[in-house]
Amino acid sequence: GGLPMINGMMERLKKLGTTVYLAVSENEIMSRLRRDRSGRPLVKEKSDSELIEYVKQLYALRQPVYEQADLIFRNDSLSCDELLQELNLLRRN
Repeated sequence: GGLPMINGMMERLKKLGTTVYLAVSENEIMSRLRRDRSGRPLVKEKSDSELIEYVKQLYALRQPVYEQADLIFRNDSLSCDELLQELNLLRRN
């Protein structure tokens, strides 16, 4: 989401605890949004070409901030269970 984009928020979040970025590609974001736009008011009325441009712009804007997270998982296909397993492994180490 956009919370880390608020001026100074990423720094505040990092002071409160461990920040995690679940990194996925632009293509994966597009695929997910195309499957279900209904719960996303900012994109539900956009055409496919408008959606592509919107995602590209947001991705370019947000990526540098998200990359400041303490932990970054780069994977387009982790299930929720797999992600939890990875997080638990990190927590134990």
